[in-house]
Amino acid sequence: MAAPEVGTALGRIRGRRTPEGVEVFKGVRYAEPPTGAHRWQPPRPARPWAGTLDALEFGPGCPQHPYVVSRKAHRVPMDEDCLRLNIWRPDGCTGQHRLPVMVWLHGGGFISGTSSPARYDGSAFARSGVILVSIDYRVGRLGFFAHPALEDDPLRGNYGLMDQIEALRWISRNIGFFGGDETNVTLFGESAGAMSIISLLTSRVSKGLFHKAIIQSGGGRHNLVPGNDWASAVARTQALAQKLGVPADKSAASLDALRAVPVERVVEGLHMGNLHERPGYCAPMIDGVLIEDEPQTLFQRGAFHRLPLLIGTTSADLGFAPPVRTLEDALAPFQHDRALYKRAYALFSHLPPAHVAQQLAADTLMAEPARFIARMVRRYQTSAWLYRFAYVPQALSDGLSGAPHGGEIEFVFDTLGTLHAPMTERDQEVATLMHGYWTAFARQGHPNGNERPHWGCFEPRENNILHIDERGVPHTAMKSPDPWAARLDLVEACVGDAY
Repeated sequence: MAAPEVGTALGRIRGRRTPEGVEVFKGVRYAEPPTGAHRWQPPRPARPWAGTLDALEFGPGCPQHPYVVSRKAHRVPMDEDCLRLNIWRPDGCTGQHRLPVMVWLHGGGFISGTSSPARYDGSAFARSGVILVSIDYRVGRLGFFAHPALEDDPLRGNYGLMDQIEALRWISRNIGFFGGDETNVTLFGESAGAMSIISLLTSRVSKGLFHKAIIQSGGGRHNLVPGNDWASAVARTQALAQKLGVPADKSAASLDALRAVPVERVVEGLHMGNLHERPGYCAPMIDGVLIEDEPQTLFQRGAFHRLPLLIGTTSADLGFAPPVRTLEDALAPFQHDRALYKRAYALFSHLPPAHVAQQLAADTLMAEPARFIARMVRRYQTSAWLYRFAYVPQALSDGLSGAPHGGEIEFVFDTLGTLHAPMTERDQEVATLMHGYWTAFARQGHPNGNERPHWGCFEPRENNILHIDERGVPHTAMKSPDPWAARLDLVEACVGDAY
């Protein structure tokens, strides 16, 4: 059977058909290479090409330091010419179809990550009648960078977010040729990918480019580095420029000198394990145009796109806890208010101090902000569904207190085989459930149907949440109020606004 081909607005693309009945197009350029004089500039739309483009392999990832943090580590070729996307669609799909589209943004702390790990394979989505698109975008110092010579640019600093927006524009113009419905695009992502979605939800620049959103462990009160405005980001970059021997002034010569630095020296070993120790890590910044303020301020003002939203966290999510020795150390955030301290002591006195500190850190960074966003969305009469994912594969549960940060991804993508551990029927039932919720939301704007446990829309008065239970599907259900309500109320009262 002939390889699938699609004619787009830019030229013809040839993909590959898998034995499972999925057509895949990989490494499709959505923007021109951001290299040379275009390093630290907004992406330029991809140019048309002659002939037929073979889209058979993933494109390179944005240059980054390889840092092995877990069994899920993934190594791929790296190159600054990384602005590519990948598409999975059902076999036989044509431009006459109008299938829902889901766009995946990978995580990695805005410093690492690519679209190509097997856990992000979009085949299950295609088999479910959804077109899945994943993208690569600039990360680290290449993706988030401030310098005095860039200060007067209309768009500055947040180049990784600009890449995501350009990819969404490409999808809007071209996904119809693949059989996708450009008016039904669901943006979803985890960790930094979810934080990106929060930025795009609250940005005027991305208006109209997506129609639903799923935020998986993305925080929501503050940008990754709270208070990180242009001046703060410039200060971080000045230290890097000094280390590279380049002046940090407004002259074009200084910027030219920085752009001439080999990419290996720009990356300079920066990774998730040392990002606070190395100079020049900017992270997403308040640039005044794409990001206008901290997310909590924008949500409180109603300055966000009115879209259906699915949002949640895992039960043992990410948090950066300080070292503590005693319960008093762990409850230090509440010391200024005797009444709050008494409430906190009553809740946590039976737990080890280190466990308390970690719970509070994760609640502050992830769980309470997710509830906050759901409340703000409902305040402005938009639908939101709140979840907490507590399930851990049976073969991987030893030593875990709950589902870790990112622990839901293989269940959402239905790629349990990439976990390299024996999977059980119960594990697969949870994957079928999660994948079904996500695809139903993309298809119809709510997650219910097909005999899945009912997931009610979030209502602040009910404080309700879908709990994907550690015991599996038969125990998964709505909880009203959320069993964590007292914990999250403490965080909201004390450290939510101060994080």
